[in-house]
Amino acid sequence: MKTETFHIKTAIMLVSETGMASARLLLKEFPEAEIFTPRYESGCTHIESTGSFTVKNFNRYDAFIFIGSLRHLRTFHRPLREGQVHRPCRNLRGQHR
Repeated sequence: MKTETFHIKTAIMLVSETGMASARLLLKEFPEAEIFTPRYESGCTHIESTGSFTVKNFNRYDAFIFIGSLRHLRTFHRPLREGQVHRPCRNLRGQHR
């Protein structure tokens, strides 16, 4: 039985320098993909900005993968108001974590 192979034209958008290892790993899964970045890095195609590139080339690619750095991600919440009770998170069984 002959299986059909589909090639997805993929653009890997490297947003931060720390994502290069992830981008190279993705190239193993998507060998026809190309890495684009606003920085000058070997093995990548330089672009002016990810936003303008995506707008101009949206119809040229089947998929866009954006890789950024999560190490600077922080979560913020509002402080509790006077009299407000902190309610801890519950898991799917309703137990407190």
